[in-house]
Amino acid sequence: MKRKRLLTTTVVGSAGLALLNPQVGYTAGTPAIRPNIIVVVMDDFGLGQCEAYSRTLGAGDMDPHLVELVTGGHRNFKQHDPSEGLQASRQAMPFLTGLADAGVRFNNAYSASSLCAPSRQALLSSRYPQRWGVYNNAAADETGVPLDQRCLPELLHEAGYATAAIGKWHVARVDDSLRDKVLDAEGWKGSRHWMQLRKASPAMYKKAIAETGYCGASVFAQHPLRRGFDYFFGYNWSGATYYKADNIWENDTFTGVRPDGEYNTELFTQKAVDFLDRTLKDGKPAFIYLGYHAVHGSLNYKPPLKYLEKFNSKQEWVNSFYGHVNAVDEGIRSIFEKLKSYGQADNTLFIFTTDNGASGNSYGAILPFNAPSKGAKGEAWQGGHRVPMIASWPGRIKTGRVEEGLVSLMDIMPTAVEASGAPVPAGLDGRSLLPLLNGREKGPVHDTLFFFGIHSTIWSFPDDHYNEGDERQAPLFAAARQGDWLYKVIGSIPPGLYPDLPNGQPKQVLLFNIKNDPGEKNNVIAGNPEVAEALRKKLNGWTAETKPPLWVLKEKWEEIVQP
Repeated sequence: MKRKRLLTTTVVGSAGLALLNPQVGYTAGTPAIRPNIIVVVMDDFGLGQCEAYSRTLGAGDMDPHLVELVTGGHRNFKQHDPSEGLQASRQAMPFLTGLADAGVRFNNAYSASSLCAPSRQALLSSRYPQRWGVYNNAAADETGVPLDQRCLPELLHEAGYATAAIGKWHVARVDDSLRDKVLDAEGWKGSRHWMQLRKASPAMYKKAIAETGYCGASVFAQHPLRRGFDYFFGYNWSGATYYKADNIWENDTFTGVRPDGEYNTELFTQKAVDFLDRTLKDGKPAFIYLGYHAVHGSLNYKPPLKYLEKFNSKQEWVNSFYGHVNAVDEGIRSIFEKLKSYGQADNTLFIFTTDNGASGNSYGAILPFNAPSKGAKGEAWQGGHRVPMIASWPGRIKTGRVEEGLVSLMDIMPTAVEASGAPVPAGLDGRSLLPLLNGREKGPVHDTLFFFGIHSTIWSFPDDHYNEGDERQAPLFAAARQGDWLYKVIGSIPPGLYPDLPNGQPKQVLLFNIKNDPGEKNNVIAGNPEVAEALRKKLNGWTAETKPPLWVLKEKWEEIVQP
């Protein structure tokens, strides 16, 4: 049965008042009655790389194109044996897997974008970012989350929670004034883009970018402290190096180059544990949004030996990649140990996920990658959107389950807000998962999920189908997933964009049965015209609600939204 959208207020009986009323049974110095809420978001982590999911995979579930690249010695990929990647994935996250086995694992969870910044905007706002014209990272970086969009930390802060954002923020505009103040004083006449500035003048880059913390700074109004967080330790950028990061801020203060030997996964874990300690001592409920840098760019750095030595693959990059993954698992363990020390482990709603699918090439193309899905971050295929998602709340949710219905990262916000006892705002695209989690309701949370973004190879497979500048010129795509069906429209590719398609490619209209064909190998639109037509109408109805892209060429959007 189709679920109705939650009302703007939550009605509870007297038995639930102690949980939902922030004043009932709650005094400073005593454990919080309302649940602590912890959301952990990894970066560029594939479904098949997560132990709780890889246990059910076999060699035949992996993307055959990627298998060919990593076993064939392609110049842009780390060669390794698929079986060794699969084995390492199955031992990298034992603690999280235990939480999944005792909690709920969602088998059809999706991000609202296959790119990190739009996906995180959707998670925090519970709305599709395409509604304000964001289809890629470049647009997200220019706009941030509009100030008229209420976000999760604001709602929990108003409900009396102590709130912290730790790690990756990347949902705000960068504070250009930090850079411009230096460049203006120096009379700089060249390009101010950080990448071009670094090429043109390393000395000027150091002074205007590295020494100011520019690649981690947020404009004032979109800074975490102005969006509902009491504490911030992290960066407003796509990533931060695992060691000696130079873009991390604590609240409104740039922390400079981090000291030698400091590993940012452990650093972010420690900041989360310290915040928990302070908050629980005060008897307040805690909300922590923990955005690990891992596993973004993980093949460029090795983790500390204590994580690395747990793996014995013949290929060192397999050990290195899953060592970074294990460091996150140990971080989650440390957080729960702190909760347990305060008697709060069972009074904590914990949600784990990632912003989008795994990235290809040297950034993280370690098998099983996004199996059983096809494709990578930044692409139209499921591998960019289908993500791991695990929930744990002992004693409050029906445990030990695998949910097959469609869920979205946009559901995290209303779920957390309802759990806090605060009213869930109207007009959200996400739905609260609590009725499903606690067994009050069955059936799909969403009848249909929609996707709209760029279909680019920048983050995926850099062979002859690649163009470094295609984030603006790559085709757009839109898709609708309903039940087992996935309907998809991929825009045309202009001549000359990619070496392997000198004459370009016309617009594609595709239909897949994802239950039977999770790798999107067989387009079955010819045999299912009624299904395709129904989903076409649904998709067109939704795309009509979106706004033209702020960064991608407008004609590419018009090609998709035309009936």
